[in-house]
This record gives sequence, C-alpha cells and structure tokens, in this order.
Amino acid sequence: MNRLQKLSVAIVSVLLAINAVGVRIIAQTKSSEQIRHSIDIKSIATTVKPCQDFYTYANGQWLEHNPIPADRSSWGSGSELYEKNLVVLHQILEDAAKDTKAPKGSVARKVGDFYRAGMDEARIEGEGAAPLKNELARIGAIKAVTGLQDEIAHLHRLTITPVFGFFAYQDFKNSTRIIAQLYQAGLGLPDRDYYTKTWMKSRKRFASSTPNTLSKCSSCLAISLHRRQTKRTR
Repeated sequence: MNRLQKLSVAIVSVLLAINAVGVRIIAQTKSSEQIRHSIDIKSIATTVKPCQDFYTYANGQWLEHNPIPADRSSWGSGSELYEKNLVVLHQILEDAAKDTKAPKGSVARKVGDFYRAGMDEARIEGEGAAPLKNELARIGAIKAVTGLQDEIAHLHRLTITPVFGFFAYQDFKNSTRIIAQLYQAGLGLPDRDYYTKTWMKSRKRFASSTPNTLSKCSSCLAISLHRRQTKRTR
C-alpha cells in the first residue's frame, strides 16, 4: 500500500472515528455545561404577538442577544451548531493524537497518526512535494490514451476524482430511489477557456487594448461633462 492509499484509508478512519467516538465525547462533557435543546424558550419575544409577527415572536430574544460577529457576513443558530460541532471534532482528534498507546491498526491509532502527520508543519515543509514523486512520475510517463485511462482509474482508486466523479445519490426525478450519479470533475481552472490557446490570445488582446479603451472612455466622459456645462450656461 503506497502513501496516498494509506492517506485515503486514514481519512475514512477519521470519519468512522467521528461517528463512533462523537457520542462518547459529548457524554463526557463536564456537568457544568448545559446541553441546549432544539427549542430554546428564552429566544421567544413574549412582548410580540405571534399572529402579527411570528418571526420576531419566535426569534426576537435570540436576535437581540446574538448580533452578527464582526468577522462574519451572516450568523444564525445553524452557525452556532456548526461551531460547536467543530469543537467536538477537534477534541476527538486531539484525544486520538495524545493516545500514543492505542493498538496499531485500530481506528484510534489511525486517526491519531493522521492528525499528528497533518499538524507536523516542519516535516511537511521539509518534504515538500517529495511524497508525490512516484505519482507525478506515473503522470509524466503517460504517452498514449490508454496510459491516460489507466492513470485515471488509478487515481480514482485513491479517491482522487480527475475528469469525472461517480457516486450514489438520490434521484432528482424520484426521491424514493438512490441511483448512480456521474458528473464532470477534476478541472482546477474555472472553465474550458483557460485550457485553450484562444484564451491566451484573448487575454493578450485585452491587455493590449485596455489602455486605448480607457483613453476612449475618458474622452467620452470629458465630452459628456463639457456638454452638460454648456447646457447649464445657456
């Protein structure tokens, strides 16, 4: 098993660990911390009549005591839940990383090793792209369409999805069914034009014409202002 395959296994292990350990972490939360229920009675603005403004009645107190943070463009109860989930997930990873006695091959050990490896910035910076050397060599050795096809299949086995993505999802026309879904994937640039020579030519034309265009716009603006001033003096 190469390094990328091990990384893929570790990622899956993280997800499994979150599912298996998450409930235990929450159960071990300090008794001093109160668990909020889905309906918070304190959020209700009892001074507002629900038949006149139900939204303010249901959320008035919450809105008053939860202004949008300065570093956010929006904020809501869903944002609070997301942030709390991040804290729980982070605690799961931290606990797994500290547990150096976990049996080799166990979920806890895989999660801990994966997290420690991701947090070891010095090693990551030192190795650079070296861990990808063999994979890049495979790509560089492609000489024909068949080689490209083999490489695409190889990357998909590593849970990397070049060219297309394939997964199971709900049928958009019949929500009672789960069907196979196929979609375009693997393009790093915004759209097709970035991969063609036409885009480069267009970019050069735009760059060369921009000063002239701006000059013409300035002239038009000056003429327009002059005409307005002339009408006023009349």
